[in-house]
Amino acid sequence: MFNTFHADYPFARWPLDHLFSSHHFTVVDIKRLANIDSDHFALYAELAYQPVENENTTGLDLQRKDINRSEEILARAKAKPNIKY
Repeated sequence: MFNTFHADYPFARWPLDHLFSSHHFTVVDIKRLANIDSDHFALYAELAYQPVENENTTGLDLQRKDINRSEEILARAKAKPNIKY
């Protein structure tokens, strides 16, 4: 819990702002940043994607159109991905 509001009045601070993510992510780092001339402090969060894996899933619901689109982008960039679907 980080007091993110009110940046101008230390006696009136409380944790007002929130960060929500799915269970596919874990928190690597989170901190309140310096005053940015707002009544709220900035909040920095670094998340790591960690899919839930079992025999039938990678943690994401891949759709063929998404796979095709990503393959088109990679082909245009002449990239060689190391991706297994």
